[in-house]
Amino acid sequence: MIKECVIASIPLNGSMFLIKNRDRNYIPQIALAHKLYGDVEVFFYKDLNTGWIEGINSYGIAIINSSLTVGYDEKEFHIAKKNKSKGDGEKILEALKQKTLKDACRVLWNKDYKLYGHTFINYGAKSYAVECTPNSKVFINRITDIRVETNHGKMTYKTGYIEGKSKISTHARQIIAKHELEKVDDAEDLLSAIGKNYINWDSQYQPYRITPQKVKGLNDAMWTTMQILFDTEDLYCEINYEEKGCLIKKKYISLPKGYEPKINFRINKIQTQ
Repeated sequence: MIKECVIASIPLNGSMFLIKNRDRNYIPQIALAHKLYGDVEVFFYKDLNTGWIEGINSYGIAIINSSLTVGYDEKEFHIAKKNKSKGDGEKILEALKQKTLKDACRVLWNKDYKLYGHTFINYGAKSYAVECTPNSKVFINRITDIRVETNHGKMTYKTGYIEGKSKISTHARQIIAKHELEKVDDAEDLLSAIGKNYINWDSQYQPYRITPQKVKGLNDAMWTTMQILFDTEDLYCEINYEEKGCLIKKKYISLPKGYEPKINFRINKIQTQ
């Protein structure tokens, strides 16, 4: 399994957004959950194939990630099947149960565990980029403008895709996504900005990747299976998922009776382009 993605952090119209194109070379089976953990409300999705989780909580913490450890990720699909995965998804969920940014970061980056790759973590109006690999220290920077990351290192040396067509892809997807997002002035257009189809440009080098034939199991080509948006000021999540390239298998909406949700969400099934 390969985890190639486009992630972005964008301050816009008084809110702070995280968005993501989630690319896979298999058809993911997804569960959606909206739960209370004590007095922390969490909305998240979980990839049932691998256990991967991303989400938002009622204290304005949201987390998205894009891979830099591509060699590990190519093996992870098979590792997860044997129930021997690194457990990143459960760590992210544990971080989403926290009430402060400091506590969430302590879960994800400590002496015993590090979430690898590019991670964007929001706390209300504040957004941070965290980058690390198994052999690097943890780099963390405050984000104050549009920032886009794909699958090559910025602070870590020679990480991610650094040669050949894969290098072209990761850089092209980053440049195009940033160019399109710089033109957006309405939050409703954020996901469509990184969802365009450039007809005369190879899909594998676009932020939103289209594969004409999607079959169960592994494919050589990548396609965008989901788009995710988190608004950590207004506590809102939006997910677009590909009709034929992603399966929403389960929904766990288990809030107590009479409880007024703090997090709103919208799930959109979109037709394969």
